[in-house]
Amino acid sequence: MVYTPKTNWVDGEVLKAEDLNRVEQGVGDIFTRLDTSKNTSVTLDSGTNTVTVSKDSLFNLSGITGRTLLNLLGRDGNCETLTGWSFTGGSGVLDTANKAYGSNAIKMTLSASAGNVYKSIPVVAGKKYVLIADLKNGTANNLKVYVTGFNGTTVTSTSSFQGSYLLFTASSTANLIMGINVTGASGQSAYIDGVRLYELSDVEYSSVGSMNAASIAVRYPYTEGLSGTKNPYALRWTDANKTDIGALLAFNTELLSAPNGVDADMLIKGLDGHYYKNTFWRKLQLDGSQSWSFSSDGNRSGYKKVYMTIAGVAEPVYSTKYTSDIISRATGDVSDYGANKIYVNITNGVVEYSIATADSGWGDSYTPTVNEIKAYFYGWKMYDTSTSTDGSSIYNRTDGTNKAWARRTNGVNSDNGYAEGTLIVPTVKAAEFKPYELMYKRTTLITEPISSEGKLDLVQGGNVIEIGSGLVLRESATPQPVGEYYWMNGTTNPPSALANRVQKFIQIYKNNRPDRWAIVGTGEFSGQIGLQQAQIPITEYDPNSAYSATYVVITKYPVVSFVGNFPTSELAILNNLSNEIQQIIRRISVTENKKSDKDSTSIIVPTLFSGWIAVGSFINGFKKVAGTNFVHFSFGVSGGVGIISTVLTRFPAGYRPSKAVGFSVTSRNADSSIINTSGAEIRSNGELVFATGSVQSGFLQISGMFEAEQ
Repeated sequence: MVYTPKTNWVDGEVLKAEDLNRVEQGVGDIFTRLDTSKNTSVTLDSGTNTVTVSKDSLFNLSGITGRTLLNLLGRDGNCETLTGWSFTGGSGVLDTANKAYGSNAIKMTLSASAGNVYKSIPVVAGKKYVLIADLKNGTANNLKVYVTGFNGTTVTSTSSFQGSYLLFTASSTANLIMGINVTGASGQSAYIDGVRLYELSDVEYSSVGSMNAASIAVRYPYTEGLSGTKNPYALRWTDANKTDIGALLAFNTELLSAPNGVDADMLIKGLDGHYYKNTFWRKLQLDGSQSWSFSSDGNRSGYKKVYMTIAGVAEPVYSTKYTSDIISRATGDVSDYGANKIYVNITNGVVEYSIATADSGWGDSYTPTVNEIKAYFYGWKMYDTSTSTDGSSIYNRTDGTNKAWARRTNGVNSDNGYAEGTLIVPTVKAAEFKPYELMYKRTTLITEPISSEGKLDLVQGGNVIEIGSGLVLRESATPQPVGEYYWMNGTTNPPSALANRVQKFIQIYKNNRPDRWAIVGTGEFSGQIGLQQAQIPITEYDPNSAYSATYVVITKYPVVSFVGNFPTSELAILNNLSNEIQQIIRRISVTENKKSDKDSTSIIVPTLFSGWIAVGSFINGFKKVAGTNFVHFSFGVSGGVGIISTVLTRFPAGYRPSKAVGFSVTSRNADSSIINTSGAEIRSNGELVFATGSVQSGFLQISGMFEAEQ
């Protein structure tokens, strides 16, 4: 009820029942608002949201559920090359003037009344899929995505790229023809970019069926490889034109799931006000830093086999190449092997890859060294300088001479040529190279603290809120002078480019305080810098200050909803404020006590079991971090039994997790010739046990931190 006071009473006026009822109702409303904590639930979806509140309040995040998208087309859908695509009823060329992603799109020119750009993709019977492409009409009638027997939504726009999509269920396990159909007349053309094919769960399939094409394109953006929800953010703009930032809540983490959406990571807010991630998943970029070895039976016709060992690897397992193509699984049987396969032995943690000769440059007669294997995973191809000078040849010598290495010019496609030849085995990642990726599900749920920045406060009235992903927080920058300005992320020499290509700047900082820089849009994708640069007059630049930038990257990641609530009664607002103050006081207390906590000797030293003994002066024990319920522990031991389920020690009540948490263990044998990484877990009964992998008894080290039971 909106209370309207009566302020025109006069002497002798009769007090009526409705007057008292109105006053009583007003008092009752005030009592309810002060005595009842009322919150309104809200889900902030990907893209732009408008939230209207009656009073200034704070959005309370309940959780964020992760997603992983795995584009079944690999990197072909980026349309940076014609390789991998076939044409009927016309021909294709790369077009730099009309594109949605990267540097090119495919321009299809008809030679008949209709034509197709297509490729063959394996699908599984009964699985559900969505096929999407960003399409723009040129002079044709229309264009749309299709699979054999079914057509997607039609695009006719000549002014901008728009999404066309098709939902379908595979009727059989086979290679399916899919692509884009263009209709019109001979000589007419259209543009194609951002083609992606994703497998969906039953829930997602049903949900997508009720969405429009634009919403589907936003929810399922073009991605490459194993793309999780990376660095999600909520941004409140001060106006609908999105010119100034009112508030920002951002997280520095990647939230994963199985590619069909199940077993998703969950971001939650703890009772201490900090944010945590509950996850089963681990995702690795595989490069030359890993301990690669040549397989004992690694010499095969047309390919080689190499492997590494990963402690705690479990099913399901997903992996992609540097091309972002999915690597199929091998059973381990000789007949099932071939190039571009992965074999995983869950028992001993061996992860083995078969690498095509065309990719590595290793001919059938040549066996690569460990360092040469590492160079391959850094993006370098071996070649024979006596048979080519551009990196295109295969090295098939046995005398070890005339070796050289080159990188693919765009990091992926050999048809774009090779560059940067070197006669020394490379030990750094090649430019533009995107490493192999491996993602697997752990056997144990892990809870990890994650860093965040800001709060999403709401102001009375309408609030324009953007939900996205791919935000980089306060990256250190090195501006460079050109002309009358200092440039950040500019095409300067020496370079001032940031670590990632910029979609848009959010804020630039000087000594961690917001600073005023002019944002300069390049108008189109430009090399390393992306879409925006920033500049400031030389007279306003301080070379003695530290500059950093928060920005959104040009690479697309899946965007997920922010689920939470905001208070709508005075008591709820007061409770919310009280909780915030308590959390601030707690964090201040932790900060103030950090040094004294480091200097403290109040470490609990527990009993060691299974033959393990403390090593020298290494501190073996645990303690709570001052002002928190977090337990920090560290052990350096030797001489015990390290088989799975063996108990190393036991944590007492009050120092145990509410559910099992996992940690990494490093161990080595007596002469350090064998070094293993394995897994351990602390169970809710306090037992610290070995969980996965092989443990050496020469020396073992494990440390970490977890939140104790309440």
